[in-house]
Amino acid sequence: APGAGVTDPLSEPEKEDVDVTEQSAYSFLPYIDQHSMFNDVHNFLLNGGTIGIFPEGGTHDGTQLLPLKWGVSEMLLGTMAKHEGPEPCKISVVPVGLNYFAPHKFRSTVSVDFGDPIQVDQTLVDLYKNGGKEEKQEANLVVMRQVVAGMQACTLQAENIKTLQLFRTLRRLY
Repeated sequence: APGAGVTDPLSEPEKEDVDVTEQSAYSFLPYIDQHSMFNDVHNFLLNGGTIGIFPEGGTHDGTQLLPLKWGVSEMLLGTMAKHEGPEPCKISVVPVGLNYFAPHKFRSTVSVDFGDPIQVDQTLVDLYKNGGKEEKQEANLVVMRQVVAGMQACTLQAENIKTLQLFRTLRRLY
């Protein structure tokens, strides 16, 4: 099965016990309708464009991938579903792993690893295009699992920073 053994990209982060008895300031972010942005991306890709995105949605100095955002699958499936033509639209997702050797140091050494291109099966595109809400979610989930697996294959991941440093040292030796 696609993504077998891969952590669900939709899984909630572990909850922490937090003392909420003290007052704190907060605000709500306004709703942002991203339909026009996705439409622009779909049209750009359909016209042969290439984009680079960071599906984690931010940077961090942790030892594991952050949960990925759904935008990558929406861009991919939405573009492929919009394609009109005799042949299916083919778009590749190329995972890129960035691993910094000293993430807190300006201009530190970075390794850049490219994973194998990910091709989405046309049956998922058809499910996304012709299905209801649940079918679209299922197609997105399968694509997200493929992207997570691709990202994990080209990034160093470890339980803690010492293990990650060991991996980095071994990598430099070979």
